[in-house]
Amino acid sequence: MAYSAVTFGQLVTELSNRLYDPTNQFWSVAELQQRLSDALRAWNIATAQNQQWYSLSVSNTGNAPWYDLQTLAGSPRLCTLYDTDIYSRLQYMLLESQQADAAVLTSQFTSNMLVQAVQAKRDEFLFRTSTTRTVRNLNVTPNTSTVSLPGTVIQVERAYWMPKQGNTAYPLYRTDQFSRAAFYPTAGQTASSPVVYSSGIEPPLTMEITPPPGVNGTVEALTIETQAALSATSPTLLYLPDDFVPAIAWGALADLLDTNSEASDPQRADYARKRFEMYCELVSGYPFVMGARVNGVDVMVESVEALDIYNPVWRTPVVTQPIVAFAGQNLICYPTTSNVNIAVLVNGSANLPVVSGDYIQLGAEAIDAVLDLAQHEAQFKQGFYETNSTMNLFKNFLNIAAKKNAKIASLSTYKDFIYGNLNVAEKLFAPTEVTSG
Repeated sequence: MAYSAVTFGQLVTELSNRLYDPTNQFWSVAELQQRLSDALRAWNIATAQNQQWYSLSVSNTGNAPWYDLQTLAGSPRLCTLYDTDIYSRLQYMLLESQQADAAVLTSQFTSNMLVQAVQAKRDEFLFRTSTTRTVRNLNVTPNTSTVSLPGTVIQVERAYWMPKQGNTAYPLYRTDQFSRAAFYPTAGQTASSPVVYSSGIEPPLTMEITPPPGVNGTVEALTIETQAALSATSPTLLYLPDDFVPAIAWGALADLLDTNSEASDPQRADYARKRFEMYCELVSGYPFVMGARVNGVDVMVESVEALDIYNPVWRTPVVTQPIVAFAGQNLICYPTTSNVNIAVLVNGSANLPVVSGDYIQLGAEAIDAVLDLAQHEAQFKQGFYETNSTMNLFKNFLNIAAKKNAKIASLSTYKDFIYGNLNVAEKLFAPTEVTSG
């Protein structure tokens, strides 16, 4: 059954009344809908409440067993937000008129400033959180250690050796020059089966595998990569979890307000930066996949990092795997040689209302907390004093979210995530003294 306690329109009206703007003179209905939607996304991050089963058929995947839940049709994690959604948030927060793109009307900012700030924070978020990973199959040359990387690669996160003679894949473990000198001083002299890889201390856009391969094969790499360059006039899809996209707006706000020009607002810039940091902390421990079934039989789920250590040959396709692997916040992997149906229990993106008559899919106990956060964020555009004076509303939201999870605090999946990151929030947002000027 669905919740039917309060509609989207009723929530907008209540938020307007809280802000003493019942006729929506300073905050438009569209802006308040945006604030409420972001508050619902934050609630979903904090409580992982919108769990859904997602099924997909797998047909003899062989050496291509990876599935990206941010791009598959019908996925609860499908990416739907564009950079224009970020520009809209910035325009509201910076008291700019709403435009279809990154356009601004005042002299404090330019369209190019908005685009650069959003692109910089998007790529920083990707780099720092490893949230969206890409599967790259890199060709190698026998007797050669150096492997070329595409120009979009920021960092290689994992690497697997895939020899063409035979189908036994196994992980290559990360190393560096010091480790090579200490443990593999002569490994680079004789071609053999690669054991380790090094990426990050070599010349740009290269990685090195040691020993150099003695046979043809490929390196399957999980990478963090830059995404499409943004434009002031052409919308670009953001390959990030929808619930975490508001992080990019907060990060961009921090950069835009942290200047020496007339746009300078160091106190609000500091607040926005802390919100960005909080999202970075949250996504690093966010539970992505909670369970899995193969042909209706429950199996375990585990990260590729853990499987590489405890079951190094897991990547080799077999008829039935006892586990479904996941990487980052978007990839699942099931190497099989048969036809099976996989169902994964996913923490889906927030269930958001669309029109005023839609019911908010939350229990009555959560409505006030969502309103608290929406009100707090709406008052950001009034200035630092109003933002700081409603900090108690933000902290109340965090406390209610933690209490919502009290009954499942003993589950390791949630305990460290919810309570650990609540502590992070409390440290980041310690009471701030308001100064004049």
